Amino acid sequence: MMSKNSMQKYKEQKKAAKQRGIIWQFSYPVWYRIWQESGRWNERGREKDQYVMSRPGDKGPYASWNVEIKKHSDNTRECWVGKRHNLATRDKMSKAQTGTNNAMFGRKASKETRLKMSLAKIGNKNLLGHKHSQSSLEKMSVSQRARYGDKS
Repeated sequence: MMSKNSMQKYKEQKKAAKQRGIIWQFSYPVWYRIWQESGRWNERGREKDQYVMSRPGDKGPYASWNVEIKKHSDNTRECWVGKRHNLATRDKMSKAQTGTNNAMFGRKASKETRLKMSLAKIGNKNLLGHKHSQSSLEKMSVSQRARYGDKS
């Protein structure tokens, strides 16, 4: 059922698209129907596990043929694939997190947290302390010998 709240959300998204210079080709009923058919209306939002209306590759207009409902985190990840901040931006980001701006400034990790961090560094560095069981090691050994030939 369409409501004042849903109309407000429609207007907010339309306004945001306009501010970003993106063409908006939705009527309110079509926009609302897409959200309802997705089954994600009550999970809309900008948090990691909430859902957004996205455009493939962030290209083209907001239109019924050019949108999909997906998790915000997936949409954000897709946006950054193959991209990297330039050196100047990385330097600014680094400086912004130093001194009093650092989340741990003036704080000390608890004894329990320090122990966990220490234990995570022990063992196989690539798996952050994870150790394979004996049966897993044997299976990997058999697999490697089959792949590369028995060199024993």
